[in-house]
Amino acid sequence: MQTFVEHTYQFRVHVDAFSTYDYTVLPDEKQPTLQLIPGPATVHRAVLPSLRDVKDTFALGL
Repeated sequence: MQTFVEHTYQFRVHVDAFSTYDYTVLPDEKQPTLQLIPGPATVHRAVLPSLRDVKDTFALGL
């Protein structure tokens, strides 16, 4: 559990827009951010693949 507040936790996203293995970092104003605030979880979301056949296995992320 996070025990301290981070008001702007920033992900560093690299993009290979043309599939050339030449990755570029997004500009700072386009980087996704979120707030990390300690406390009990209020919402749980299942992260699942969208395209699977009935007998295919997959990973479930929470």
